[in-house]
Amino acid sequence: CGYFGAAKDRGKLDFMEVATRLPVIALYTIFGSELLDGGLKRYLHNKGNCSEVLTKDKDGLLKAASLDEIPEIAKKLPGDYKANVNKLFKDKAVISMAPFLFSMLVIGSFITLMTRIWTKKRYESGIGNDNFQKDYTAPVKNLKEFAA
Repeated sequence: CGYFGAAKDRGKLDFMEVATRLPVIALYTIFGSELLDGGLKRYLHNKGNCSEVLTKDKDGLLKAASLDEIPEIAKKLPGDYKANVNKLFKDKAVISMAPFLFSMLVIGSFITLMTRIWTKKRYESGIGNDNFQKDYTAPVKNLKEFAA
């Protein structure tokens, strides 16, 4: 609400920019990131990838192992312990970083594009308007008068 109030104080176009940007951010934060995370986990689980790191809890929801659990899981796996830990850390990184990178790259780029469009519109209706200089400034004929 405070963000809308500040935007309203800066003008109609600023308010409209916030009104278009905030719902995208809010909806993605509330619903989109969780859906993306859950979808990625289901996809990896169904493909059989990251099976040691992804497990179903008692409610049937997929849960990724914590960083603290990875060494314990690696001890139970056959083969080289160090190689198992490296593989499990990579799997954990994919599960954790893919939604984060999507947020940064896709959603961030979309918000940046929206902001650029609104900034251009504000510029064109203000300083970028040819009439802006004529309407709001008078040419200085004598620099000494201006300085006084």
